[in-house]
Amino acid sequence: MKIILFASIGSFHSDSCIRMAEQLATAYMARLKVLVIIPFDTLGLDVANDVVDETTVARCEDALRKIKSELGDRGIRVDVGLRLGRPVEEIVQYAVENSAQNIMLGYKSKSLLSHYSAASIARKLLRRCPSCAVTLVANDRKEISVEI
Repeated sequence: MKIILFASIGSFHSDSCIRMAEQLATAYMARLKVLVIIPFDTLGLDVANDVVDETTVARCEDALRKIKSELGDRGIRVDVGLRLGRPVEEIVQYAVENSAQNIMLGYKSKSLLSHYSAASIARKLLRRCPSCAVTLVANDRKEISVEI
């Protein structure tokens, strides 16, 4: 069975990204895994600050429950997960644990910085998880654009 992993760092960037993941899961009759990573704040010397805002965790958990319910109602097989830590490491670990063949990353397309940040994460994922295809889904209110 094919596994598609939709990963979001900190929050969901748009419903359009989730819709794109849903469309791929439907087209390939795949199971969809939705993962939210809440990154630790890092200080200058790569020292993790283990203080995580409880409202952020609660907001992400609520969003995941809503997505699981709505997609389940439409017949999409979906599992959800929430992880705390370094985004690339958490995505790679989750992808390996769940035998994902495709990793999708949603990001806001409002600035070049956002685009380069997402592209940097995608390059790291490709190096650490070479058996997975990595898809960047840019959120644009007018249309959905996909880069592979």
